[in-house]
Amino acid sequence: MSDAEIGEALFNASLTAPTVRCNFRRTKPELQAFLKEGARAITQIWHDLEEEERVGRTYKPQEVKVRQKALA
Repeated sequence: MSDAEIGEALFNASLTAPTVRCNFRRTKPELQAFLKEGARAITQIWHDLEEEERVGRTYKPQEVKVRQKALA
C-alpha cells in the first residue's frame, strides 16, 4: 500500500466507530471491509517499523520522498 492508500484505509476504518457510523449509513459488509483494510494498513506500518529497527535506521524526510516516488 502507498502512503496515500494507508491514510485512506485508516480514515475509512475510523468511520466504523459506533458514534460515527450512524452518520454515514454504511452496510455491515462495507464496515467490515473498512476494518479489514485498516488492519492491513496497520500491519504494513508495523512491519515497516520492525524492518527499520532490524536494519538499525529510520527514514529521513528526503528518503521518504524518494521511497514514495519509487512506489508510484
